Amino acid sequence: MILRHRENPEWPLDESESQYTIRSTVPQGHPLHSLDEDDLEMVTAFVLASGSIKDLAERYGVSYPTMRQRLDELIERLRRRIAERGADPVEQLLGDLVSRGRLSSADARRVREAHRNGLRGPGRKDGSS
Repeated sequence: MILRHRENPEWPLDESESQYTIRSTVPQGHPLHSLDEDDLEMVTAFVLASGSIKDLAERYGVSYPTMRQRLDELIERLRRRIAERGADPVEQLLGDLVSRGRLSSADARRVREAHRNGLRGPGRKDGSS
């Protein structure tokens, strides 16, 4: 089922919040990048509703339990995609160091990007060999 705003079928996307914009700003290997258009729309709508399921349900014209179920299904799809990716030991270590206050988030992002670029090889952006 595709959820659409009852008063505006195009909501929540407009020119500044298009799927293209979302996909172009999410790194290729990120789990959000693998979501279909409807899931990306729901993520965008959820963020724009400040995480309020009540507001999101009202905007889509469905009940709170229906919206909660849709979000739970989306969360489960994301969890499966993350599990399918497998855990990168370097990213796990960086997360642990950040959570213990031994490394800043900004530094962890820089190390993670350097690590990912190193895995891709010189001049490669797609991860292929």
